[in-house]
Amino acid sequence: MVIGFITQDIRMWIVALAIGLLIRYQAHDILFGKYEKRLQVKREAYEKMRRKKQQKENSDPSL
Repeated sequence: MVIGFITQDIRMWIVALAIGLLIRYQAHDILFGKYEKRLQVKREAYEKMRRKKQQKENSDPSL
């Protein structure tokens, strides 16, 4: 992108920008895809635990 800007070759600049954007967004999926899946599993487990705890508290007559 820098070389295209310095040489004032707009086509080179646009191609470099397009490649950079593709790499950025595809790299996000590659790098963080597994992390986001694990995080989703943990969130679901936490929600399930929280719901169980609420049900137990609501059904407990001593409170």
